[in-house]
Amino acid sequence: MAAIGTSLCVLLFLLIVIQYIEVGYGSLYATSADLEERLSEAFLPNVREAIDDCHLRYYKLGEGPEPKPAFGRPAYLREFAHMAAIGWTASDGKIRWDCGGSLIWENYILTAAHCAANDDAFEIPDPQFYVTGQGRYDLNRFDSYSDGPRNIDPTIVQLSPRANILDIDNCTLPEEYYSGLSRGVTTEHLCFRNKPFLVPDSCEMLYGAPLRRNIWRLGRHFEHIYALNLLGKDCGFGRAALGTRFGYHSEWLKSVLLPNYRAESDSVHFLNTDLDDFDQCRGTDGSTGLCVNINRCPKIHYDVQANRSVQLCNGGKIVCCPYDNIRNVTNISQMASELDDCESRYKQFHEMYEPYQSDRIDHFYHTVYFGWQTKDGMTEWICSGTLITRSVVVTSAYCLLADGDLPILVNVAEGNPNATWSRPKPTRIKEVIIHPGYNASTLQYDIGLVRLEQPIVPTARKYPICLWQNETHTPLQLYRMVDDDNYVSRFEQNFPKYNSDCRQDLRQLGKRELQSNELCTDIDGTPGRSISGDPLIWYNRNPSDNSSTQYLVGIISSGISAESLGINVRISSYIGWIKSIV
Repeated sequence: MAAIGTSLCVLLFLLIVIQYIEVGYGSLYATSADLEERLSEAFLPNVREAIDDCHLRYYKLGEGPEPKPAFGRPAYLREFAHMAAIGWTASDGKIRWDCGGSLIWENYILTAAHCAANDDAFEIPDPQFYVTGQGRYDLNRFDSYSDGPRNIDPTIVQLSPRANILDIDNCTLPEEYYSGLSRGVTTEHLCFRNKPFLVPDSCEMLYGAPLRRNIWRLGRHFEHIYALNLLGKDCGFGRAALGTRFGYHSEWLKSVLLPNYRAESDSVHFLNTDLDDFDQCRGTDGSTGLCVNINRCPKIHYDVQANRSVQLCNGGKIVCCPYDNIRNVTNISQMASELDDCESRYKQFHEMYEPYQSDRIDHFYHTVYFGWQTKDGMTEWICSGTLITRSVVVTSAYCLLADGDLPILVNVAEGNPNATWSRPKPTRIKEVIIHPGYNASTLQYDIGLVRLEQPIVPTARKYPICLWQNETHTPLQLYRMVDDDNYVSRFEQNFPKYNSDCRQDLRQLGKRELQSNELCTDIDGTPGRSISGDPLIWYNRNPSDNSSTQYLVGIISSGISAESLGINVRISSYIGWIKSIV
């Protein structure tokens, strides 16, 4: 299993070694984060636990091409969609828009404290960034063939001039600003300055607005906010100005934005001495489960490490574990052990890892198809499943019950999904197991297993896939099998979403509640035609030999094409159930 790596943007703000660099001309390109990152090795926590995760949380929205902002130009409509204006109603009934802010949550605007009070007034990878200001349109729009403005237009527009970060020791603020700084300039502040001269009224700082820069993360660039405008004039031109650093207030931001966040000193564990081993219990999040040894519950074990509140039962290592997360520790059958040593067992069949592979579907050899007999004696192959052992296939319960009756045959022909479909090799089914919790109306517990009458003989063109068993993190780069208009299967990229984010999306659309054992994904690009039971997979690169191991992370259950959302069965939530059947 690949190691899980994390990238801490907040730490970047705290650990900067600041230096001064002269302003250059032309575009200010997105800068590198100077981190060893690979998209194929990035993971999203199943529960949000940090505020420096925008490059993971909104990866689909990141931009690939290099941006080319121009110096001092007016911003275009919708260019800075996260910007907000903060205003006060004056005595004449008019609103004074005196401050700016940044939308950092669905219902939170981040701004300077003095804006909210209305007092009338990560290691940063590159010491250059954009200041958010405002000024006259005519003084900031020049014709390249003239020496000045062509037309008089005093309209106030938003501006984005560049600025340089200054070391605090070299921060020469005008004396008039120090009266508002009770502790002087400290590590809470980010000091910056622009060019020495500026035409009057060209640019005024918008207090509380962001100091920002695009940073490359995982092959795409995302706009990062370094600080908020605090004190200064003329957007930092001529005289130094100050911003308030985010990194300095990271703990406060986490306490507001992360409902379950607790600093290490604030973590709380609840002990119920009336609960013994195997007693039914209720966790701190309201989920029901059993009291078991913490070693049988990887999720709660991780929650303890992450300083989250947990429910303890009687005894030092007995915890309340949700039913879906309990691991079976009884005697493991040979078939069940095949699930755990899958990567090494079939290593001889693994092909070379290709980060950019347009024909990736042609090298996927784990798909089978289920067949139903028609009235005229023909076999109709309706939906697919994925081999997880030599004799067991996993798919959605909806797929197995799609025709009203259970399937009678499985097409296990060698080759990729399209080859298997076109050259059927039927084998009979010994047993069909539908999850006992399956609800056809809500599609909850939408999973089933099929046991073949005879196990297959693994070959390089048909062998079992590995199961993603990690219950705390999900790979960021996923591939979802879909069909095009000609019913030819292909892969499309998907990126996992936090269930909390997806639940809000579904509520706004009037859809059903998302369950913890489901996995929601952002679909990259225009969604293809998905079929219930098709796989959602991750390609793991093995650094020792650059081979590729495929992991089944989810099974397609449903989706909302218009919103590019996919709803999938989360395989890691069913490992215990699968092993109990296998």
